[in-house]
Amino acid sequence: MRYRDSARPAALLFCLCGVALLAGCSDGGRLWSYRNNPTPEMNTLAMTVEEERNRDAIVNDTMGRSFNEDGARALHTDRPSRMIPRRVPY
Repeated sequence: MRYRDSARPAALLFCLCGVALLAGCSDGGRLWSYRNNPTPEMNTLAMTVEEERNRDAIVNDTMGRSFNEDGARALHTDRPSRMIPRRVPY
């Protein structure tokens, strides 16, 4: 009788531990998502997406202004004509 009374709680404890080991250690996929991309905010090794967009905007702005300046030089509209007889202060 004594063996039977102690066997029931031991079996219950064993079942509960098995369930806890199988279901209690689940992370819901968060571990794999972290392992796939540990730094989601970084787009390159040194810059975030926002920093990269800011750099691209500065480069595009500089290139556009340079293109306009080069076009003015090519079309000779960057300074007044020097074919007039009087001096031009430009």
